[in-house]
Amino acid sequence: MLLPLSLQAHATCFCPSPSQGISADELLPGMALPPAEAEAMGAQHLPMLTRRLAAAGDPDAILAVANGEAAAGRPKQAVAWLEAAVDGAVDAQAAAAASPKGGGRGMGMGMGMGMGGGGVSSLGASLHVLLEKLGDAQLAAGDPEAAAASLQAASEAAMEAGKMKLAMKLTMRSEEVAGMVEEE
Repeated sequence: MLLPLSLQAHATCFCPSPSQGISADELLPGMALPPAEAEAMGAQHLPMLTRRLAAAGDPDAILAVANGEAAAGRPKQAVAWLEAAVDGAVDAQAAAAASPKGGGRGMGMGMGMGMGGGGVSSLGASLHVLLEKLGDAQLAAGDPEAAAASLQAASEAAMEAGKMKLAMKLTMRSEEVAGMVEEE
């Protein structure tokens, strides 16, 4: 999956990396660096690596970049990154469903976002998490109509993933945001 040029142009900016926290031995096999040098090297290179992975379509990196953009007060850029992540998750889900071994379930995307007890385990679950985050980012960017649609799509994806209680909560949030649109 290639990202739009507008996002690829931002691929060299600073962003916290999902690779932070990996020991230097795991990140750079065969290299022995003193801890101080490993930290300095990581601080220098990992943000750029994360951006490049995001530009190549890595879902963990895209999420890290989107979170970094949102934290930096750039909600429109966060929305663009999250839209790219959702597109990638939908494409991966379609490819998994079309594969003879697939069916679209049980293929981990490794989103590792601290939801529940560890990483997110299925494409459906990954999709509903991404759509919810997209809805939140769209709301922060001042687009409640798009946010309501994303939250409703997140509810449907959660329902498909078998998360009925979460689907109900997302539906209520979607209706609440849609109500904000009607009041305007």
